[in-house]
Amino acid sequence: MNLQKVTCILIVIFFASFIIRILGTLFPAIFQSSFIAKAAITSHTFFAFMQLIFFVFISFYTKHRQYPLKFASLSAIIGSSAIFLVYLKNIDLVFQLDVLPQLLRHRYFDASIPLVSSILLLLFFGVYRIVLTDDEKIKLNRPILAAIIGVSIFLVLNLAVVINLIGYEAFGFSKQIPESASDFTILFTVVAAILILDFYFNFYNFLNWLDENEKK
Repeated sequence: MNLQKVTCILIVIFFASFIIRILGTLFPAIFQSSFIAKAAITSHTFFAFMQLIFFVFISFYTKHRQYPLKFASLSAIIGSSAIFLVYLKNIDLVFQLDVLPQLLRHRYFDASIPLVSSILLLLFFGVYRIVLTDDEKIKLNRPILAAIIGVSIFLVLNLAVVINLIGYEAFGFSKQIPESASDFTILFTVVAAILILDFYFNFYNFLNWLDENEKK
């Protein structure tokens, strides 16, 4: 397994998980089937796991680079690990397991971890864009900017969830907003996901380009 293969798998599972999430938002009745609900939770958890693996591989890819990028890679690993725990908790509940500590079952944990993760991922992409090599600037400057915008959108949405929980004791952004605003939330989520997927796709193409040049 190398970074190219990890990135390819991540792209596929990202797209699949995203489609399932959108279908679940538009047609929530489909999750009344326990099989579909379990399949959805499993796909989301696998995506979170692959994102964690991606940043682990990124840390090796950048191990000879500047210290700020090494620190940012570690931050991304921490943020991805936290998100993976959130989804693993859902696996724990859906499949009626009992392997995670009670602390991870609190709704404040579910609300705050995505916000913290968004901040750490934004730190990674911001630092990475600053320290791009000459080859990377040509291929990745725009895709990384797209990822920064996408993660920033998720950061704002996750912040709204935390504020909503603290202010209204309601877990979920849509609990205290009009339906029209909720529609905009779905739109922003779609835009953010596409922007982040654009980075992963272009990063995969960049790795292929590097591989082809090394073989010449």
